Amino acid sequence: MNVTQDVKNALQRTIDAYGNVSQFAKAVGVAHSTVLFWLSGKSPNINGRVWMKKIRPALLPFLTPEEERLLAPDYKVLREPQALYSLRSPFAAPVSKPSDVPLLTLDQIANLDVSIEPIAEFIARRKDSRTCRFSTETKPSYFALQYEVPGLPVALNALIGGGDYPSSGDFVLAKIRENGSIVTGRFLRDGEKISLVPEFGSGTTSITWDLRTTPGYLCWIFPILELSSILHTK
Repeated sequence: MNVTQDVKNALQRTIDAYGNVSQFAKAVGVAHSTVLFWLSGKSPNINGRVWMKKIRPALLPFLTPEEERLLAPDYKVLREPQALYSLRSPFAAPVSKPSDVPLLTLDQIANLDVSIEPIAEFIARRKDSRTCRFSTETKPSYFALQYEVPGLPVALNALIGGGDYPSSGDFVLAKIRENGSIVTGRFLRDGEKISLVPEFGSGTTSITWDLRTTPGYLCWIFPILELSSILHTK
């Protein structure tokens, strides 16, 4: 599904009803960062299955008749009763309390070996690290990484869902087994074919492999659940 201006308008209207991007992302089951990239235009498409099963049902109560026609799959009008979707009222979504997680470096997270140590224990041993606050509800296995924005006095703090599994289209942090490199990028899955499209300075060449012929290509992979910006001060 192409993220047209109509899609962005409908997304923003629905997000406003939910309260904020984090609450909407949590309710529909996608990463906070994924929604932000749809709104900004950085991700020009929404995976078809994600659109049909998660996003469109959430948007439907807030669509005008014209938008409902335009945003229907294959531009065919779906005669879905709105009452079915209004049962899951976004206004009933719980408001999460802000949570603090350890801010780690890439060198620290490079030492994570999930085959010998649970992620939560690895994180717990770094209680002396600085912390970051996010609006997303967190787990003991979650942590944060910071990304610099070239040319700007701004950095991005990313909430990493350690121990969680990404969905196709999510932005992720992954460690490649062969060379030990850590990649930040967009995770795409089409059957057994997996792709990582690098972002945030992780390179420019997409990485693609087949689960059947190259099992165990990654040491680990976690979704990026939320992004927050901070301004550097002199």
